Amino acid sequence: MSLDACVTAETGLLSLQEALGRILADIDPLPRRENLPLKAALGRVLAEDVPSPLDLPPFANSAMDGYACGPPIRPRAGAVWPWSASVGR
Repeated sequence: MSLDACVTAETGLLSLQEALGRILADIDPLPRRENLPLKAALGRVLAEDVPSPLDLPPFANSAMDGYACGPPIRPRAGAVWPWSASVGR
């Protein structure tokens, strides 16, 4: 569908209902579910969640990615923070 398909000569833009109608007319719905062998499912999306019967890892784990830091006081909006840091190895 091109950008021209979204514009009418009369009003300039399509109404929501007309735009939705054009979109739905151009698509083919996917089947609700398919049962496939595992090897044939590569690249597909699951129709429902598959819960694990095991807790992995088997211990409490809280992963951290990154760092958070800030000044001892919170500067007002738009203020320059009163500290700097460099990142390196």
